[in-house]
Amino acid sequence: MTSGTCPICLTNAELTREHVWPNWFLQRMDEQGVPPLGWSLNGQPLLDRRKNQIKGDKRQRIMMPVCDHCNGEMNRRIEVPAQRVVEPLALNNWRGRYKREEWRAFGLWWAKVLLLIGHEESFLENARLNKLVNLNFETKPDLRWLTDGSPVPAHVSVFVYNADFTRSGTEHELVLPAHVLFDDKTSADCHVLSMATPGLGIAVASHPGVVIEHPLVGTGRAWEVLHDPPRRGDVGRLKPVQRDVVRFLRGGGVPEGHVVNASEFSWLTGMFDYQADQLPAPSRVQVFKGHLNRLLPWRW
Repeated sequence: MTSGTCPICLTNAELTREHVWPNWFLQRMDEQGVPPLGWSLNGQPLLDRRKNQIKGDKRQRIMMPVCDHCNGEMNRRIEVPAQRVVEPLALNNWRGRYKREEWRAFGLWWAKVLLLIGHEESFLENARLNKLVNLNFETKPDLRWLTDGSPVPAHVSVFVYNADFTRSGTEHELVLPAHVLFDDKTSADCHVLSMATPGLGIAVASHPGVVIEHPLVGTGRAWEVLHDPPRRGDVGRLKPVQRDVVRFLRGGGVPEGHVVNASEFSWLTGMFDYQADQLPAPSRVQVFKGHLNRLLPWRW
């Protein structure tokens, strides 16, 4: 144990190492055998010193120092309700028919996992991989709602689709702004992290003050499961699409109420609308700093 500020509740406390991917999930997946394929980032293989793709004999652990209170609350509020849905889905290539509340628990679990993975204080237990893979957001998301009893924020969305790993190709680029400027002159940051594994593509976005109109949801090829899950459904029955069919880009600053969708107007507005000097000093950044999306084609 070490003392420090918990990155979730932001209080000073004794910190322990939390498994971002919970132990029950990792152990159950490891029982299915060695991961068949190696590590890639944005579709490109990660290589060792001999130029071979890095492979492991077990699923990689991602760790994060958190306090006992937050660790216990995430287990009670998120892990326990989700386990009976996530575990059988993961063992069946993410196919299975569940009810609305079960999909909502599934979405909350993914929100927790990907938002913690993107936090700058999380790290891969494998030291070499940790040097090669940078999954960190450029700013820290506010995660206090995970453990303080608050309702799930309306500005956190979880999008899922049926990922076909035999095909690739991006159909839509969505520009999620780095910053949102509110009418009262305050600002907030947006964050997004995407990953794909055979049978499931998923993106978790935190977008205060911004509306996301996901193009696959609009055409019935994806669901938003945190706030608007299906009454009863199976991801495996959605039309299969390329694993990288939607790519999120990091934009600049936009005013409150901006709509993120697949239109050219939204793309240009999100990328170039506000100049950095129009934002409050703590939020000044270069208007365009490249892709935020990290598509991780992990194969179990």
